[in-house]
Amino acid sequence: MGNLLVAPITEKETHRGVTEDGSLEYAVSSMQGWRIHMEDAHICEAVLYAEEEIVNDTASAEDQEVVSGIGHLRKKAKTMDDDGDDFFVDADADTAGADVTTSTSPTEPSSASSLPNGDGSTSPNAKNSTRNTMATNTATNTTTQTYRRMKLDGHSIFSVFDGHGGSFAAEYSGLNFVRVLSRQPSFIKYAMLINDLKARDVPVDATLDNEAKDKDGLGSDRKLKLTPAEKAQIQLQMSKLLEGALRDAFLDIDREIWREVHGYGNKDAILPMNAMAKNKKEDDMENDNDSSSNGDGQSPDGNGDGDDEKFHEATGGEDEWQQKQDSGTTAVTVMFTPQWIICANAGDSRSVYSKQGNCTIPLSYDHKPDDEAEERRIYDAGGFVRAGRVEGDLAVSRGLGDFRFKEDDLYKAMGDQMVSFSQYEDVSAVKRKKRGENGNVPEGSRSHICSPVDQKVSPMPDIIVQNRNPDTDEFVVVACDGIFDVCTNQECIAMTADIMEAGEKDLGLVCEEILDCCLEKGSKDNMTALIVKMPAQKIGQGGGVAERRRLRAQAAVNAKRWCE
Repeated sequence: MGNLLVAPITEKETHRGVTEDGSLEYAVSSMQGWRIHMEDAHICEAVLYAEEEIVNDTASAEDQEVVSGIGHLRKKAKTMDDDGDDFFVDADADTAGADVTTSTSPTEPSSASSLPNGDGSTSPNAKNSTRNTMATNTATNTTTQTYRRMKLDGHSIFSVFDGHGGSFAAEYSGLNFVRVLSRQPSFIKYAMLINDLKARDVPVDATLDNEAKDKDGLGSDRKLKLTPAEKAQIQLQMSKLLEGALRDAFLDIDREIWREVHGYGNKDAILPMNAMAKNKKEDDMENDNDSSSNGDGQSPDGNGDGDDEKFHEATGGEDEWQQKQDSGTTAVTVMFTPQWIICANAGDSRSVYSKQGNCTIPLSYDHKPDDEAEERRIYDAGGFVRAGRVEGDLAVSRGLGDFRFKEDDLYKAMGDQMVSFSQYEDVSAVKRKKRGENGNVPEGSRSHICSPVDQKVSPMPDIIVQNRNPDTDEFVVVACDGIFDVCTNQECIAMTADIMEAGEKDLGLVCEEILDCCLEKGSKDNMTALIVKMPAQKIGQGGGVAERRRLRAQAAVNAKRWCE
């Protein structure tokens, strides 16, 4: 857990909100507690979009052209789901409400051979992606990226990232996970399928014969309202697509964190404030040294070393790089759709679900190194478990970051393009990347590279899906282990329900009260509690959190008097 303060920091950061349709209320509160640093991050995204990329490669910035119309690009697209089944989506189904956004960035190296050192190796003083690209590409084309944004009504996402070894991995995930998810191919297919389902699921009078339909302008080939069996089949497809998108988003955000740690950067990434400040220092240093450069991205002596002393002074050097390298985070993400509550989890943060009279339903299970399956994977990857920790150090066996427990060669081979767990699905003890259609290992991979699933610390999340029921769904709690170190799932649900039944309507205060109660119970960790309230949870009568705080303060005064 690391060093502790002499007294806890109890100031809280609290946010509240409600979804567009008013069906979900939510709040989140975070507290540093006894820890020296605050390393938690979170996401509360009430509206989700899928972002379909349209790329135009151009020779120069002057030739860039923003695509303003999207209906003509694709009238009918045939897509495949994860099982290889066909389904058709109408690209024009929702173009009227689609947003088109454009960003421009230089192309980046996509293979290990294009990385800054030329041989695929990395160094602690690697700089940001733009400078790395400029140093390794003598002729760099410009890529105009246009995104078609498809709104997903009734979709929201809530996440908690519990960092360790530094806050970088948690903060980066909190700032970028939604972007990464929205651009996953499976998520885009899901959004297109929803739009197609809306367009098709229109009742038509089945008694009309073809002649009457033609006369009314409906056309004899118009599709009738979906049957229950057809709708169930499509919803099964949709569920699989969402699960695949969440899994791949975990792998992709892990890949992006690795690239940031090693200085290559990521297109459209939002960096934590401390990282942005360091990049500004690097830019200032680079400008100061422009006159001493020979113009090819190397120092005057031609060996690419540059002024290491000045670079280390600006960036923190090897120590700063090592901190990012050691940084990791757990990740628990809960997505709400009109049909489902879907939880993806890697690590020991948790989500629990209350329904039908505060019945407790786990949405996640902890990943600990001494679990039988986790321990076997760690040993197979060449590691060991000591005192319930990966190599006697890390207390979780899955998560993002923690690259000292992952193979650099795996992430080098990924490059700057999105990747999927399906690329590695046939890799286990063989420890090599999935072979291509021609039977060859894909370019840039090596025979000894482990699958992401088989790393000592894996980014692979477990996923649990629950059907929504407006009559019985009460609330969901998403929280880090600072909460669950001192209370069970059932105690957490009971505590949350008691606070609301005592008359507290402000979910932000409910979250704050949970933090205070866990601090009182002896939690020594950072704490983040996030609550999503659904219509079936009723608010009782009473003084709420204010009354609970008054009674607690009075009890403390009475205890002090008794001791005196």
